[in-house]
Amino acid sequence: MPTLFWSGESISADSSGFGIPSGHDCAAYAGLERALALYAQTGPENVHRRSTWLGEVMAPELSRAFHQQGIDDAPIAAHAMIAFDFKGFDSFPLYAFLNERQIHLKCIKNTLYDGTSQSILRFGFPYYEGQNRLQTLIGVIDEFFKQQR
Repeated sequence: MPTLFWSGESISADSSGFGIPSGHDCAAYAGLERALALYAQTGPENVHRRSTWLGEVMAPELSRAFHQQGIDDAPIAAHAMIAFDFKGFDSFPLYAFLNERQIHLKCIKNTLYDGTSQSILRFGFPYYEGQNRLQTLIGVIDEFFKQQR
């Protein structure tokens, strides 16, 4: 019979306890509390303004990195989030390459009603990111394309 417990104490007398596989990381709650406190201290308007500014700075940088490779992109937005809809370029290998390097974004592959394929990468720019780290993103994208040659 499986048993449940929180911090070592069984819930019922006939259970011996087990840990949930890949269970709770209670320290994450403390991190979440600190993140929410920082958000409140910074203020929603400042958070939005900073993220939007980072996105506006990075949109042309990202477009330039793709255009240098001859990749046609269509930026969908240039705010705190930028999505690129690539024409004739499968974005998944780049997505996987970035993900392996702890750069996380969203890859969306879709087929429209008319049969047109979409290959979208969506970049988000949290307010706490620094420009140096964002420039690292451009360097990693360049590294990906060098390895593809």
